[in-house]
Amino acid sequence: AEVVAMSNFGFVPPVELEGEAVCVQHTRGEFGVCVGKVYVWDLDETLLVFNSLLSGSLEISGVRPDKEKAATLASFASQVEDMIYSLAEREFHFTTLEGRNHWCFDAALQHDDVSVDVEHYDFGRDGLKMRSDEDEPASAWERRLEGLRYRQVKRRYVRAREGDAGRSEVIGESAEPAKGVIEAVDRLTEGWLTTADEVLQSVWQFETAVERLHASQAPSTRMHKKEETLRFEGAGRRGAAGAGAAGSGNGRSVAVETHVNVLVTHGELVPTIVKLLLFGLEKYFHPSCIYSSREAGKTACFSDIVRRFGSAECMVAVGDGKDEENAAARTGMEFVKVRGPEDLRRVLEKGP
Repeated sequence: AEVVAMSNFGFVPPVELEGEAVCVQHTRGEFGVCVGKVYVWDLDETLLVFNSLLSGSLEISGVRPDKEKAATLASFASQVEDMIYSLAEREFHFTTLEGRNHWCFDAALQHDDVSVDVEHYDFGRDGLKMRSDEDEPASAWERRLEGLRYRQVKRRYVRAREGDAGRSEVIGESAEPAKGVIEAVDRLTEGWLTTADEVLQSVWQFETAVERLHASQAPSTRMHKKEETLRFEGAGRRGAAGAGAAGSGNGRSVAVETHVNVLVTHGELVPTIVKLLLFGLEKYFHPSCIYSSREAGKTACFSDIVRRFGSAECMVAVGDGKDEENAAARTGMEFVKVRGPEDLRRVLEKGP
């Protein structure tokens, strides 16, 4: 089957799944969707600089800023940190969800009570409290209340991804002050965030296909154990997609290729999505493609990504630290180490 880019077509057809391929039904013929490249991104000090500004450890291509510049950046980062936690607590239930982290939304929603209308639910009266390290494992009652909150968190994240109106509705008054501070940081870090945005924008991701892929290849609701590490073998999805689309008798048979951005970060799930929103990167990451490795570890997250997208054309992990580098080696992914914005541009050169 012929492989084409979805941007060649001026329509977004409904999608149905068939075998390993995503078969898209449309009056102009049947289209298969295949996963091309999967990019697995770290967040802090990879797509954006934040933690290193607070700690004073920032280096750009191995060079540290002078003391005056470092102090200015630390002040800006402190302001952004306040904005992150203020928004997380005000709109995303972080007052009670801090310490109640899950490695992905699917795991967080495993015990959700879908009979409850969260838009008219009184969260302040159900008794759920922030957890501490000394607490016993969460009870079934707590998991249910967590699920209600995570459902609203996901719903608001999805709403914010729908465009300017959605972002304004969810972020509200935090948007403008955050934008000013983040732009100042970007100027002082050689356009790090601007470069990340440009690179992510260059990754062709067909949103409808990613949404439907989630229906058949969702993240696991349990964390992978070390002995369950999966390796990417570079199988290539083109043939599978073409086979799935062919033989239907509905006219021209083509396979539409989409790439996929996946985020794997050490931060908890709630502040991670708030960072994405404030830094303007939410449009590049479907909620099913956001992982928190805090409890699971990077290798477990990478293994689940291989399980979901293992028949992709190639997989490229991108990060600044040893954790993601080691996880990439264990799971058979290519790896790009980021020391500065120029390294981000090399990411698109990876793979066939």
